[in-house]
Amino acid sequence: MRAPSLGEITYGVFGAWRLARADKSGLAYFGDTTDAFWKSFFAAVLVAPAYAILVAIHLSSRTITSTWVEVLALEGLAYVIVWAAFPLAAHYVTQALDRAEHFIRFIVAYNWSQVIQMAVHLPVALLIAAGLVPPGLAGGLDLVVFMVLMLYRWYIARVALDVSGGMAALLIFLDLVISFLTISLANAAVST
Repeated sequence: MRAPSLGEITYGVFGAWRLARADKSGLAYFGDTTDAFWKSFFAAVLVAPAYAILVAIHLSSRTITSTWVEVLALEGLAYVIVWAAFPLAAHYVTQALDRAEHFIRFIVAYNWSQVIQMAVHLPVALLIAAGLVPPGLAGGLDLVVFMVLMLYRWYIARVALDVSGGMAALLIFLDLVISFLTISLANAAVST
């Protein structure tokens, strides 16, 4: 598999942007092929530098008990696991929900949406870390951003899989559990 072209990246991110605006027609910008599925994981490459900054912000408030090589290895492994584990779990869930025919469309949309999510999350995290948000508001702002991003993920699951809101919520909850456990284990392994 080759990396996606600039046009394919643009279409993927634009489709994700349309979905962020609650425009279901954004799904038309994603391929529904195995090739589109694998190319959508290029979003992980685009998001990785911003993710590294978020990890650095998070770990800056903790005592690092590992070498930087170990930190990079463990946090990098956690990043790869999160990107791989949820699609694997979603594959089985979509089969159980009788939505296997929409699995590729969902993962392609979900992967490209990570670019939009990071474009929202990182600036807020940087503002909070820099102390530019009053401490009394920081937690509330962080929570609002989290809820908006979860609503976005929920919407993608609902429209891409054509499932009920409850089923979409369960799928997004599964994603949160996988991410939380993986990242928590990596953080615990490198810091106190």
